[in-house]
Amino acid sequence: MKLNYFLFLVIFLSLLKCGGCLAFGKSMAAEGGGASFVQNRTTGGERSRIVDSLLILLKTDKSDTNKVNHLNQLSESFINIRQYDSALSYGNRALDLAGSFSIGNIQGWPKGMASAYVNIGNLYQAQSNYPVALKNYEAALAIKKEIGDEKGVAILFNNMGRVYYFQTNYPQSLKNYLSALKIMEKIKDKKGMANSIGNIGSIYRAQGNYTEALKYQYTSLTLRKELKDKQGVANAYNNIGNIYKNLKKYSDALENYFAALEIYKEINYKLGIAASYNNIGNVYAFLGNDYEALENQYKALRIREEVNDRQSMAISYIDIGIMQTKLHKLKSAQDYIDKALQLAQEIGFKALIKESFHELARLDSIQGNWKQAYEHHKLYIAYRDSIDNEETRKKITEAAMTYEFEKKEAVIKADQEKKDAISAADKKRQQYVLLLISGVLLLVFILSGFIFRSLRLTQKQKIIIEEKSRLVEEKNKDFIDSINYAKKIQDALLHEAEHVSKYLPEYFILFKPKDIVSGDFYWSFKKDFMGTSYRYIAAVDCTGHGVPGAFMSMLGIAFLNEIAATNQLFTPAEILDKLRNKILRELGQGGQAGQSKDGMDISLVRFNLETKELQWAGANNPIYIVKNSTQKDKKNSELIEIKPNKQPIGYHPEMLPFTNHSIKLEKGSLFYLFTDGYADQFGGEKGKKFKYNKFKELLFSMHDKIMPEQKEILTTTFENWKTKVEQVDDV
Repeated sequence: MKLNYFLFLVIFLSLLKCGGCLAFGKSMAAEGGGASFVQNRTTGGERSRIVDSLLILLKTDKSDTNKVNHLNQLSESFINIRQYDSALSYGNRALDLAGSFSIGNIQGWPKGMASAYVNIGNLYQAQSNYPVALKNYEAALAIKKEIGDEKGVAILFNNMGRVYYFQTNYPQSLKNYLSALKIMEKIKDKKGMANSIGNIGSIYRAQGNYTEALKYQYTSLTLRKELKDKQGVANAYNNIGNIYKNLKKYSDALENYFAALEIYKEINYKLGIAASYNNIGNVYAFLGNDYEALENQYKALRIREEVNDRQSMAISYIDIGIMQTKLHKLKSAQDYIDKALQLAQEIGFKALIKESFHELARLDSIQGNWKQAYEHHKLYIAYRDSIDNEETRKKITEAAMTYEFEKKEAVIKADQEKKDAISAADKKRQQYVLLLISGVLLLVFILSGFIFRSLRLTQKQKIIIEEKSRLVEEKNKDFIDSINYAKKIQDALLHEAEHVSKYLPEYFILFKPKDIVSGDFYWSFKKDFMGTSYRYIAAVDCTGHGVPGAFMSMLGIAFLNEIAATNQLFTPAEILDKLRNKILRELGQGGQAGQSKDGMDISLVRFNLETKELQWAGANNPIYIVKNSTQKDKKNSELIEIKPNKQPIGYHPEMLPFTNHSIKLEKGSLFYLFTDGYADQFGGEKGKKFKYNKFKELLFSMHDKIMPEQKEILTTTFENWKTKVEQVDDV
């Protein structure tokens, strides 16, 4: 037995080794689904006003159907803002009150009870408590069928299919989706059809039938575009991207993910934004762009934790855990995968439990924990076989065939019934036509007199109102269009700088404008001089922010490009002197009253990648350098601040030449250039400034992290610090 066990381990480890390069970036891809709940994208303020209005109405309501409706609306509103305890309380009150009515010989008000059951099912689904969600959906379904609410029945079939999908009970999920589609086709509800078709495509993708999956998702996309359903279009793009990712067509996958992300941002749908970021990160992982992968996955996790979506949080945990394993940060990887497994087990998400055990087995094998790796691998195999087996695929095929047969049979029957109805209707129609025409003519004659008089009166008023409204709209549109166009120009200039920066070692750019356009900008320029390549890099803060600051930033970029593009190699101090001279000359500054006082603060370096020599000069803004920033030598690390000249790029009473500093960087060192917006931000418990000492402590505490993590820490700290305080300056 010892020999057999050893042989198994050898084979098992060989498989893990071969599969490792494929496993990094493998994920539970975020689907853009067709769930019929929690789709409200109103702002927080709008939702609060809705809740307040309903609470006021509730105080004056009698115990009648109006009160049941208001209780149900409150339950739904609290689900949308994820206050599930309040949602459950109002849902149960609505259910109890609706059940206490006596309408004729019927006990209870069916419509109100069904709505309460739907809301309670929705909130349990949102909390990933799938068994209880199904129980409430089934109760609502029975009532909806009894009262003949066909659309309500179809929506419940869709919701139940969604629950079964998350439980990886694909045959039952498909059965419900097909039932929903059948009804939506009957009542000609195109939006409902698009939801159901997209959901069916997700089933085929989960089973690896990518040809059928693409067919359904593209059909869903066409319907959603026809309906101008922006969220639905974005969902379809995400689902199509997932299929292309499975087919290893990564460029097609990214094209669809970015299309989805753009729409989700436009409609401010946070769960969709997070899904797109996570999907984009996973594709970057497959392409080997590890840092871009992690950066997108962290963005997704931050949003998912903010909205407390437990299922998608679990997906983010395992994806980040996989990337941490690839980067050989094994402790961090273990923590993230353990979190994913715990959350997946709590919500009964079998597909993610399977992936968690698979990643734990691989992590154990890397660390030499052979026995634990063997146990985790057995659990992975067990879950994999329970989800995807021959019996499951057979049931899915049978369900699809049954649906197609019933659909064709229904078409034939409907055609015959239609012919019979047309024949009978033709006979009656002739009898009513003459009577109807006579009545209509008399009515038209009487009404035309009244209409003619009122039209003459209102036409003049309408022309005046429409003209005033048109003028106001044109002015507002011209103003906003101008600012947005300025932003496009500024973005193009900044993206060009980021493109040049691709020649640098690892770096990040944190750019947070206060308004649509920014007075702060970053600049990079590649300079080849006498066979040596140099990199100029700068962080610049122009006078003001918004539109005035943006004009100054565009001038600054143009002047810097003009100075650096000459056939000479200037030091940073020389560039600052020349930049100041151009500002003084072009803006006509001389210190006299009424003259422009616009200018800029700047931190500018010239970096030689071959000699590791860093030259720097600063106008009011310093540079921070961390020496020996590697994790192994963390005890000997230190943060050094080099102070700038206390004068701006612009007019100053005492204008001295700028000082040039030369520093020889050691291996593993890093440097930070920045403007004053981060340190000057008000916030915290007392509403005070963040300040530079706190800023330095934050940078030093994270200097041993990889670049995407540093950017994530800075972003999160800034948002947590300012909370509800308005951003005071560009960063």
